[in-house]
Amino acid sequence: MCYNTINLGDTMAKEKIRYKYHRMLKAHNIKSFDNVYSEERYQLKIKKNKPKNKYFDHYEFISALNLREQSIELSLNKFRDYLEKFPYDYSASAYFITTLITAKNLQEAELELKKLEEEIKIEYDRLIAAADIEKINKSIAFCKLKLLMYQEKYSKAYNYLLDNLEIFDTDPRYLEAVRVFSEKQMDYFDMESISDFDYYAIKQLLNYSQEELLEHIKPHLSTLDESEKDKAVFNNNFPVDRVIETIMEECPNEKRVYSGLYEDAYVFRYDLCGKIGKMNTDYFKVFTFHDSSEIINMLPCQQGEYFDYYDLNYLKEENDKVKVKSGLDRFNKRYGKILDK
Repeated sequence: MCYNTINLGDTMAKEKIRYKYHRMLKAHNIKSFDNVYSEERYQLKIKKNKPKNKYFDHYEFISALNLREQSIELSLNKFRDYLEKFPYDYSASAYFITTLITAKNLQEAELELKKLEEEIKIEYDRLIAAADIEKINKSIAFCKLKLLMYQEKYSKAYNYLLDNLEIFDTDPRYLEAVRVFSEKQMDYFDMESISDFDYYAIKQLLNYSQEELLEHIKPHLSTLDESEKDKAVFNNNFPVDRVIETIMEECPNEKRVYSGLYEDAYVFRYDLCGKIGKMNTDYFKVFTFHDSSEIINMLPCQQGEYFDYYDLNYLKEENDKVKVKSGLDRFNKRYGKILDK
């Protein structure tokens, strides 16, 4: 009788190899499953967090808008990049156009406005369905009025304003000042139609007064009051009268931007001119009636480095000399007789 001899050592070795192989295979399958599962979860997360529409991005838009306070050119570049990605954000297009006007790029603004109006006609049905048309029409109306005002087409601006009063969301008193400003440029005043003679801008348009200006900027003049801590105020040593005199001699000039509907804005530098809250600032803004030296308002501002500012630091030397002279005068007045003796 012949028996097969079983080598237990070889059998155990083979079982170990088989066990190890199955364990590796199982591990591989688990790893593969985990990879697939992770990828599916990743894709679901992307899909879930993906913007729900392709027409705008709120944060990018706000970024472009806020840049206007730091640098108009940077803001325009940001708007251009944004509108390449989101060409159907028509509200952003309107803001881009108003920024072009502010930067005095009137020709480009006119072309962009025409392009926007043509696109609105094409997309009208979709915009009506999305209930966006009213908001966009208001934006376009403001663009048109601003452009006409700074193109100095005052007759057209005047008629456009009166024909579309119900569209504008702007403060009615401000629009009244726009109308009065347009009438003044056309050498025509309808005094009986003016509804608010006490509105500061209208009072200044009818009879400009430097005393009224000083009264208007009084909240921006420091009184060392604790309530000023959150305000924009000029420091005590800021020579307000001399600065106003200098500005009225220098304006209008090409450093201005077209800030509103009838105002020009300038940025001036005067080191440590004031504070905004607890922060010192070296810059202040001045607003004048368009194409004139008549100042409407002035206040410290935080940003100015990237604007085409006018440096008034040379007035510091003049101001220091006045201080020294007045100090000597006070000394001589008090001690002169004693020294003579």
